[in-house]
Amino acid sequence: MKLKMILLLITGVSVFVAGCSNEEKTINTAEETMMETSDSFDNIDDSVIDDGEIGNVYHPETAEILDNSRDGISDTVTLYPTQLFEFSEGVAWVEGNREDTGDNIYALVNENGEALYVEEENVVYVSECKDGLSFIRTLDQNGNVVSKVIDKDGSLIFTSKETDNAVVLGYGDGVFIVGKQVQGFDINETQIGVVDKNGQWISNLGTDKFVVNETCYINNIDNGKENTLQYLGEGVFMAYEEDNWLHKVFYNVAEDVNFELNGYWYLMGNYYNGKLLMYNSNDYGYVGVNYMDKIGNITMITGEVNTNKIGQYSNGLWYYDGGFYNDEGTKIVDIEQYKEQIESVKHRYPVFVDGYSVIALMGKDSKSYYTVIDMNGEFMFEPRVLEFAYYKENSGLIVSSDKTSPGIMKDGLFSIYENGKWVYYNVYGEKEIEVNIDVGASEVQITPYDNNIALIHSDSINYYIGRDGEVTLQTMVIDEKLLK
Repeated sequence: MKLKMILLLITGVSVFVAGCSNEEKTINTAEETMMETSDSFDNIDDSVIDDGEIGNVYHPETAEILDNSRDGISDTVTLYPTQLFEFSEGVAWVEGNREDTGDNIYALVNENGEALYVEEENVVYVSECKDGLSFIRTLDQNGNVVSKVIDKDGSLIFTSKETDNAVVLGYGDGVFIVGKQVQGFDINETQIGVVDKNGQWISNLGTDKFVVNETCYINNIDNGKENTLQYLGEGVFMAYEEDNWLHKVFYNVAEDVNFELNGYWYLMGNYYNGKLLMYNSNDYGYVGVNYMDKIGNITMITGEVNTNKIGQYSNGLWYYDGGFYNDEGTKIVDIEQYKEQIESVKHRYPVFVDGYSVIALMGKDSKSYYTVIDMNGEFMFEPRVLEFAYYKENSGLIVSSDKTSPGIMKDGLFSIYENGKWVYYNVYGEKEIEVNIDVGASEVQITPYDNNIALIHSDSINYYIGRDGEVTLQTMVIDEKLLK
């Protein structure tokens, strides 16, 4: 054995020396993949340098040759993304193909493109990360839906096995709604329960939640692909069906109360200070803006409104008729002088976020402009021309195929498309980030930044963008220890 090792070392010396003295050497990634190698992996040869029995690998993070014969060091596998999901709290789900096998998998990755958790089963649903937790639903080999809860560090917290095979239906503020269909010769019912963020029971499985006429309203648990519940904040969940939007059922976890809504109700946002604002467009006695408390009581705010001109409820305010109103119908921000100009642009009505609102409005020249206003209704900078918008003859309106520009404010930034590029401005109209990729404006969606990453996508493109405006994370790195 010693003789064998000596011979191997002698014959391998020239290879090892050549590898150490040629760290600038690169190899191209496969051209058939859907995305090019990202900047973070440029000029990296991630091929294995064969030294006989000594497994030396060029490691992309440290940019040096590592000896895999040492304990604690493992190989990595490259993941080529096919679908990107929006970052939330510094992590995102990515669907892609393994470079070595071509297998399709899902990975929860951080902002460095490092996989924290890998799912190799058939994934049918992934959630965003909220309060440090995300959940996924998969199909096992028997076609059964299995849910898994993972934290933002990649640790598996609990699965359906720990919740009596009940599947996670929704999450908010530290509680999960779980449910399952129980069927047999003398039973066929939906059972719903509540567990905490560690999978411990808060309320055991039963038939007393989301109940209408003694029957649980949720009936598509076995599907797994659809998100059955919507979390409305402050401990209240809503169950709904896409083909019957006139009927909504609510469950207040804290007070263990069910209630429902029937009719032409449109939710204006989530619960805020115990009130859910909504407007009704057709039901006698309710037409106008109302609020519902957390046990289902409805109170009229105002009936003297045109329900086609009501904005979203955000940060305790909603837009209507040249002003922003609170949940009692009192005008807080007055921009009456711009009412006709705002309502002449076919764009979503403005919303306040952290004391500022991005608005689109028509100028005297019948062109569309944008700016930002503060809580006093004052312009933060002189209005600028909004591209891809035009005056529609005989309509009195400015319309645009691009409904995402300007974008909604987040963390003091908003997106806009101008001069052939997407850019992000701050509230003072100062350019902070310019996206250095030509993707056009029509039908393109661009998200606000989550920490350091934004997502820009359409039916044909799918990219993560860094704070420098460059495409990033075109490939992901998976530690083989995370794979089966």
